[in-house]
Amino acid sequence: MHGMVIAMAYAMCTGLLVGLIASLLPYFNFLSATFLGMITGVVVGFFFGRLFHVAAVLEGFLAGIMGGMMGAMTGEMLHPFYYDSMIKMMLIIQLVVFLLLMAIFKEELHVTFPKYIRFLLFHPIGLLLLFILFFLSTEWTGPIIEQTVSNHS
Repeated sequence: MHGMVIAMAYAMCTGLLVGLIASLLPYFNFLSATFLGMITGVVVGFFFGRLFHVAAVLEGFLAGIMGGMMGAMTGEMLHPFYYDSMIKMMLIIQLVVFLLLMAIFKEELHVTFPKYIRFLLFHPIGLLLLFILFFLSTEWTGPIIEQTVSNHS
């Protein structure tokens, strides 16, 4: 059960992130961005799932396909003004998923989290602070992708 959760969560997030970034770059069309996101998600799902069981491999495989498709579609629907905000949000989502997977397996990994990590992950006020940081970080940092003005539209 835990292996399926790990494979699905990380394959989905990786497929979303790679599909989104590939669709925002000018030298990828929609088809190639979709395939790149799907392939990356499938590979991540396979490698995380094979550590546990064949069912976890299947779950990671299918979640990677779905994440890659959704990431590419999200990138194609965005207005160029929101590229930076969406990439930053997806990176934060990837980090939060990783931290939550670490929290799920803290006993099996024999890890004791510091007090501030336990506060951020398990206390409602800490989760509220993470939520506020999630939205504020997208507006207070500089651009990742420089917007260029083109006369070819």
